Amino acid sequence: MKFDDLVNEVLQHQKNNLIVIFPGRFQPFHVGHKKLYDMAKKQFPGADFFIATADEVAKKDDLSRYPFNFAEKKEIIKATGIPENEIALVKQPYKPIEILSSYDQNIAKVIYIVGKKDMETDPRFKFGMTKKGTPTYFQPFTDLQAMQPFKEQGGHGYIYAPATLEFDLGGKQIASATELRNMYKSANEMQRKEYIKQILGNFNPKIYELFNSKLG
Repeated sequence: MKFDDLVNEVLQHQKNNLIVIFPGRFQPFHVGHKKLYDMAKKQFPGADFFIATADEVAKKDDLSRYPFNFAEKKEIIKATGIPENEIALVKQPYKPIEILSSYDQNIAKVIYIVGKKDMETDPRFKFGMTKKGTPTYFQPFTDLQAMQPFKEQGGHGYIYAPATLEFDLGGKQIASATELRNMYKSANEMQRKEYIKQILGNFNPKIYELFNSKLG
């Protein structure tokens, strides 16, 4: 192998030192999520991006809240235009060791995308100090230079919350997946087809059939 070819092969497999992860249940993923993801891509060009979600097929006792398993969520996410290699199956979306294990914890830095409304109305994170007097692991993102590597001891993960996830569905601004599912369940065929366009940004017959099979 020529030296130039060897260098190019190494560079193609080299991982970035900045990781941006969008964690969530995504029941389902929709155009509001996609807009937020696209905002992050503009904010952090060149970073390694991932959508991290779990396989919730085990929650059969509550299918109304968790109708889609990972394979189905993956198809929905892909239908919004996101590449397959950016969709990751993890056990814990906010602790995605399946993703982070491929990076050097002493060098790489990680940012988590969270909807601004989620942070304001139902915050998953408390920033400040622990009982031991040390800064909490999760910190709000301020700038790249201030970031520390993601290692658990002495490191941090950073929360990027630039906007809400609201989008239009049937002339109504919504941000809740529960509200989306309920609206779809009560809609007629014509409304459902229009909803799919609004949920994905385009009409996809395969996703339409999936929604009908899962949401009745």
